[in-house]
Amino acid sequence: MKRTKAIIVSHKADKRLVEFFRELDLEVIFTKENKFVYDAISDHPDLFIFQDKSRYIIDPNMYDYYVDRLKKYDVEIIKGRKNIGFKYPDNVLYNSVVINDILIGSKYNDDSIQDRYDEKILVKQGYTKCNVLPVDNESFITTDVGIYNSTKDTFDVLLIEPSGILLDQMEYGFIGGTGGKISESEMIFTGNIELHEDYEKIKEFIESKNIEIHYPKDVELIDLGSIIPIY
Repeated sequence: MKRTKAIIVSHKADKRLVEFFRELDLEVIFTKENKFVYDAISDHPDLFIFQDKSRYIIDPNMYDYYVDRLKKYDVEIIKGRKNIGFKYPDNVLYNSVVINDILIGSKYNDDSIQDRYDEKILVKQGYTKCNVLPVDNESFITTDVGIYNSTKDTFDVLLIEPSGILLDQMEYGFIGGTGGKISESEMIFTGNIELHEDYEKIKEFIESKNIEIHYPKDVELIDLGSIIPIY
């Protein structure tokens, strides 16, 4: 995995966070508000972009916007088959994740994703990507007990408390929405991960995989719908 030069980030991201990313020499591509879902998550890229390495499957409503911004990168961009809808489960069509070529998602995922993978772990949590922070090809962090129980025999999974993560208009956010890998050995977060009550567990788990973490200390940890790298 080469180091990414660009990341897709919520257009609601704090200016200090954006500057922090740019100081890491990352080009920032902002999301476009998706008016087809409710406001609290309308800026979240993991609701309308599915990523597997350098392949991106995008909600048809948002396809043209991202094709225009990603065309200078050598990536595969695919238009999804269904438009996401306002309410659950219609808003989780693209909210899944691939680790070691195994799809972790729900029965609601768009066929453009489901049809590509022979190995699948389908979970009850439709907001799968929101609740999964991939660490490497064998491990991830989650706040969801159901996902943990369904995947712990296949992956090395760290289960943490869901509290301590901000999410606009909601009681709390999810760990998957707070970070992303920018290289084989680097992970970035949307805010000060030290503020999370399970910080020591998180730090030890990630560093045990020989991965360095980067985060701004002057920004609260917030769920922005993942940080999506452009490889």
